[in-house]
Formats: sequence, C-alpha cells, structure tokens
Amino acid sequence: MELKSGTTLQGGKYVIEHSLGRGGFGLTYLANQVMADRQVCIKEFFPKDYFVRDADGYTLSRTSFQSDVDMERYRRKFIKEVKTIARFDHPNIVHIYDVFEENGTAYYVMEYIEGGSLKDVVKQRGTLPESDAKEYIRAVGSALEYIHSRNTVHLDVKPDNIMLRDVDNRVVLIDFGLAKHFDNKDSSSSTLPAGISRGYSPLEQYQSTVATDLNATADIYSLGATLYSLVTGVVPPEATVLPTKGLPKLPSHLSASTRKAIESSMQSNAALRPQSVKAFLSILDDGRRVGLWLWMLLSFVVAFVAVLVVMSPSGDDKSSDTNAAEKARIEAEKRYAEEDAARKADEAEQARIAEEQRKAAQAKQREDQAARAAAKLVLSQSSATLPKESGDYTLNFTLANHYPGFEVTATSNNGWITKVDASSNTLYYSVSANNETKQRKGTITLTYNDKGYTVTITQSGKPATKDYYVEVEGVEFKMVWVEGGTFNMGSSSGDSNEKPVHSVTLDGYWIAETEVTQELWKAVMGKDEGWTDSYGRGSNYPAYDVTWREAKSFVEELNRKTGYKYNFSLPTEAQWEYAARGGNKSQGYKYSGSNYLSNVGWYYDNSGSKTHPVKTKDMNELGIYDMSGNVWEWCSDWYGSSYYSNSPTKNPTGPRDGSYRVLRGGSWGSIESDCRVANRNYYNPVNGSNYIGFRVAASSSL
Repeated sequence: MELKSGTTLQGGKYVIEHSLGRGGFGLTYLANQVMADRQVCIKEFFPKDYFVRDADGYTLSRTSFQSDVDMERYRRKFIKEVKTIARFDHPNIVHIYDVFEENGTAYYVMEYIEGGSLKDVVKQRGTLPESDAKEYIRAVGSALEYIHSRNTVHLDVKPDNIMLRDVDNRVVLIDFGLAKHFDNKDSSSSTLPAGISRGYSPLEQYQSTVATDLNATADIYSLGATLYSLVTGVVPPEATVLPTKGLPKLPSHLSASTRKAIESSMQSNAALRPQSVKAFLSILDDGRRVGLWLWMLLSFVVAFVAVLVVMSPSGDDKSSDTNAAEKARIEAEKRYAEEDAARKADEAEQARIAEEQRKAAQAKQREDQAARAAAKLVLSQSSATLPKESGDYTLNFTLANHYPGFEVTATSNNGWITKVDASSNTLYYSVSANNETKQRKGTITLTYNDKGYTVTITQSGKPATKDYYVEVEGVEFKMVWVEGGTFNMGSSSGDSNEKPVHSVTLDGYWIAETEVTQELWKAVMGKDEGWTDSYGRGSNYPAYDVTWREAKSFVEELNRKTGYKYNFSLPTEAQWEYAARGGNKSQGYKYSGSNYLSNVGWYYDNSGSKTHPVKTKDMNELGIYDMSGNVWEWCSDWYGSSYYSNSPTKNPTGPRDGSYRVLRGGSWGSIESDCRVANRNYYNPVNGSNYIGFRVAASSSL
C-alpha cells in the first residue's frame, strides 16, 4: 500500500524515509530532498477504494473503468488546486515547495514541521486554558481569512491539521488535500468529493458528494468546532445530530464571547453563521459588550412591540403590550447582569488560587535551585603522568553538598584511555596498550550537576615518526603526519550549524593522503562493490556508495590485516577540518589548498556528474588531496546542529549519540559553498550514495 523506505521520486530528487499516515484522499510521507539536504513532507494522491498499487511497488492503477474516468478528472483538479495553494505566503500556512506527476498519480511537497498538532496538545494536557485556545484560534483564523480572500476554502480545519512548531511555538495550518478554489460567485468550482472529518465538518459537507455549494462558512463551522474541542477536551458531536439534539451545554467558566462564538459558528444552517472569519473573531473577542443572546432578545422585543403597536385595536391594549415588553426587557437585563457577575466572581477566585499556586511553586523552585547550585565535585588532583606501559589507574574525588539524584559520570575522548568509570568517590580508568608514539596527552571528564571537571592524563612514549606508507595485499597508500595545534573551527559567515567559531586544540595524528580508492577497498575487503563507468570506475577512483557502517567495517578489517599497529580510524570532524585547512601550515584558504575551487577539487561545475581519479587536482598545504570535492567523506562523529555551542576545546569527538553521522568536504555534485573547509553535512549511517566515500586517520606509526 505505502511506498517503501528508500524509494526515490523525480529521478532521485526525493528519497522516502517512512510513512506519516493516510487520509481519505492520500498518503503522507517523510522524505529527504537530496540536493537541498532537508526533510520534507510528500502527499501522494491515493484515494481509498479507488486505487491499488501495482506489483512494482510504485505505480498506481484504478480499480475500474468508471473510477479511472473519475479519478483522472479528480487528479488533474488536485494538481491545479495545489498549484494555486503553492502561491500562498502566510506565516500560519504550511509552505508548498513542489507539485509533480509520477507513478500514475500526483504528488505535492511541503515543509516538514517538527512539532505536535493541537490534537496532541489536548491529548497531553487535557482542556486548554481559554486564553491559549483563543490565541491559537485567532492565528488559524488569520490563515483562513488570507485564503478566503484568495477565493479558496480549506474544508478540513481540525486540531489534527493545526501544528505547533517546536522552534517558535507558531501555529501552522497544514493538509490542503481537500482545499477548493472558488469562482467569483463564492461557490466552489471543484468537482472533487468534499470529504468528511467527523465532528468538524458542517452538515452541508455531509450532504454533498462533491464540493459544490461549499464556501467560507464551512471553514467557519470547522473553526468553531476546533475551538469547542480545545476548551472542552473532547471531539464535538457530528453535525448530523445537531438539528435534533442540539449542541451540548458548554462549560460555565467560559466567557460569554467564547460560548457565543462556538454556538453561532456551529449553526446547522450556514446562513445563520458568521459570514466571514472577521465576523467570527469579532464575536470571539467581544467579551466586554452585552451578550449576543441579550441583543437578539432585545431586538425581538422591540420588533414585537412595534408589531403590537401597529396591530393594537385600542389604546388600552397598546399600553398593556408595551408594559409587558418593557418588563421582559428588564428581566432579561437582570438575568444577564447576574450571570455576568457570577462569571466574574468565579474568574477572580480562579485567578486568586492560580496566583497562590504560582507563588508557592516559585518559592519551592528557588529553594531547589539553591540546593542544586551548591552541589559540586572536588578532585584530589586534576592531572596524572603515566609510564608508556598499559595498566589500570585510579584517582580520588569528593562530593560537596551532594544533591539527591545527582550522579557522577565519566567519559574520555581518547581511544587509548578505556574502561572509564566513577563510583564510590573514585575514578577508575585504564590505558589499553603500550604507547609506541611520542608522549601523548588525553583527558577524562567527570560530570556532576551539569558541570564538567577535567583530568589531564599524560603518557610517556617514543618520538613520533612523520609521513609513512602502508602496504596491504600489494596495495600501498600514504599516511600524512598532522602536527598537533590549535585552530578556529567553524565559520561566522556559513550556515547556523557552523557557528559559533570556537577554538579547538588537537593532539598530532596521521591522515590518509587520498580518499580510500577502489583498489585499496578491494585489497582490504576482498570484493568489488559494483562501481560503474557512469560514476567512475578504476583502481585510482575513490570508493563510493559506502555507508558509514561499511566504512567502519573497512577500518576494522584494515587494522586486522596490518596487525593493529597503526590504530586506524575514521577521522573526527575536528581532525578532518584541521587537516583540510592545512594544519599548522594553513594559509587560511576557503577551500582545501586554494581560494579557487577548480584548482583543488572536482565539483558540480567541472566534474561531468561523476567521480575522478584521486590526486588529479592540486594538494593542500600538508600534501593532502581531494578534501574539497570528488566525494563527501564520512567522519566518526554523530551530527549535532548545535554541537559547536558546547563542544570541548580539546580533541572533541562529537555528541554522545544521534540519528546521523557527519559528512565533510563536498562532492562531484556539490555547489562551491558545500566544498568549503568549514561546511558541515550529515547523512543516515545505514545509507550510501554515489557521491559518498571516506578516508582514514591513524594515531600510531611504525
């Protein structure tokens, strides 16, 4: 039924990740827009009971000739109407990026909003405060007023289709799958079936098999029904039962304006509803004036009196009727005043209780914050010097003003410091193997009360050699020495994930002169990965279409075949960028080795849409090739968009966990800005691509 994960659309422009759900007229997917490198939602036109998916897993076919005729007409209307919606530009309306036809059906692409719907909010919190509910409804009303002014009606307004962005808590109206365009006579020109959302669709939407005769008042009904759901916590009764059973009594604590906004908008007769969103919002915000029911009652009384005056046969009868009408008016005003006074008293009491609870919570919070702030860890020593031989070691610490619930955790960013643990006021750690390099330093971080305490570990060793060559199964490759040092990582003029620019200090290491070639891959892994001439095939071409996990497997097998002498690994993101910048020989170039990308890299403008043999462009300051362009290169780190804000200054290795792994350097298909030494990218570690490869790093030499 659904498109499978990994399915591509538009020639690889979009890659399906997974389904987000289905409605009456289609399936919605989370997908990746490859070149823009962003997540999007894709809606597939797939009406239930009319289409089936063929055995190829892509193409849709109709279930009968009649449905073939109808659905083709509906599909073309769907495309036309979505193109109209794509021109909308409003902060409370989802943005639509693309519309296309494929697989015998149609699709549209819209922004992916990270956050829950108002339905989720009600499910988690229950009934919403009236003020919050009204604020959300005003925002949705603004969006509806905008689309109504463009002769379009949504026809599926409900809490499920109103999202709250995580980043700014902005209300966004989504799912225009049922939206219809209006002609100049305010009636829908669409012939698509109207569709039903039970509890939120007006009676006329049930009574019509197509969207004709549906106009803006249908959205106003749904807007009122959504407000009903937010302030009661339940789905409204279906419109089909309202003519006989009426709307259930609304909670007494609601203001008169909110009750009247709901009651007037959910009238079964569309002519009795507010005829515009502006009129609806006017009722919703009219809490300071005389209630609508009283106004209607007084109007009726005045009209009734006028009729009696005209029809009265005698002066006495006229006087009697006038007195009765005046009495009725006075009684109505009295009842309204009593009700309004009771409501205000109830609101005042609720406000008083809420204020007392708020003050008590603040006092408790201040006490708790003071106790938390006082808790700290005290190290017996902040550094240790070890011999070059492997072994187990300990270091003591104490906890001052310990706060219940706080725990001590210990981590190390250095592969040679292992088995790190903290318990019973003691730090335990081990050095896994003898140090065969020059003297090296590492750190262990103890974390307590969200504060980090650093222990510096120094281990003796022999002086490090410089560049060296490694041979595996007759294939030789070069490892280039990168002298340790301090550099500014990131860019103030790049994307937000490149900020802030921050100082990073690295110990020395080695990194491969080139990306792993196809010849080296086959020597280590013992197999050809099916590379083709279309994207570059040959012994000196980079290995591509490699997942992060496959790259890790290569490193493990390379270490095994070389007797674990070199401690090969994938470079950390910091190691990669430092080497790309030229290490301590850096000339401050924009790309790796030059300010002119065509001198040092294969990219979109010069690659011919394929990889090229390594070392066919200029090297950088350290003698390293292809760190800008040719293929993206995997790093060992998990990706974190805000990691630079709290990255360790010494030998950072990325977040502890995540969903994606870091890619650096750009590829043959990248634009110039993606090939900058500071540019960051990421990808699912279980997926590969014809523009992704890697190179290795090492912490040891012979």
